[in-house]
Amino acid sequence: AAACVLSSPLLRRLTVAEHSNEDLILWDPFCGSGGLLLEALGVLLGIAPGSPKARSFPFLEFPSHAGGAYEEVLSELEPTPHPALPRLRLLGSDISAEQVERAQRNFRRFERRSRSAGNASAADGAVPEEERDHRDDALPCAVDFHQGSPARVVQSLAGRPTMILTNVPYGVLSGTSLSSTPPRKQPRGGTSGGHAPPDPSPEGAAEAYAQLGRMLRQQKADWRGVFCVAASPDDLRQHTALEWTSELRFLNGSRWVDLLQWTGQTRPGEKRGDAAATGSSDRGGRRRR
Repeated sequence: AAACVLSSPLLRRLTVAEHSNEDLILWDPFCGSGGLLLEALGVLLGIAPGSPKARSFPFLEFPSHAGGAYEEVLSELEPTPHPALPRLRLLGSDISAEQVERAQRNFRRFERRSRSAGNASAADGAVPEEERDHRDDALPCAVDFHQGSPARVVQSLAGRPTMILTNVPYGVLSGTSLSSTPPRKQPRGGTSGGHAPPDPSPEGAAEAYAQLGRMLRQQKADWRGVFCVAASPDDLRQHTALEWTSELRFLNGSRWVDLLQWTGQTRPGEKRGDAAATGSSDRGGRRRR
């Protein structure tokens, strides 16, 4: 996940937002348990993937482990947050209320660990005494989670600088392709609160891709880049009716996946009434000005 964040232009876009005196939203419309957003926050905080400051390792329990020397090395690994981090808003959404609750719990856990680390630094004298009572906010940027479909959540992003980084539903069973699977319309209403339950089937993934394509073509937000992790790039291209380029290919567990970037264009030959909305977009989905 960290590789996806580092392969995207997130750090550069945040720097540009700072120079332009504007805020930037990083949105994961299929956030699940919030893993990608957590990785993005860790990168922006300057915490390297697999950092010993962020996790524990079995060798810490070895009898031969030199605890004093290890702590001395760790004391020199001071993370440096991105200077424009306060201008960022992390936004996660998912149609599953259970997944949204999991993401919120994961961020609360991250916040508690960050606060504990800050208290430890204060106890060691790394934080001046006069500042120790003002460290209640462990996260230096806004974080919000919402239950709902991308089409519903995007209504609140109209005209706002937004970058998408998401792991789209794979919808594959033993390598089943979505290419011959027509999108299946979700029933109106669905479960309580007007949300249809998430559908992990190939048909459900195809419909999720189609909804994502319709949402992007409408250009409601000021897109500053759209990046999707997908197991089948061809299926994403077909069902979104958009053009995507692969920026990175890697193993996710036992499955090869691609980090795809939307070029801002529809697929050649598509006859969509709203396709013209993307005609003035540059690579990455941002409108030319």
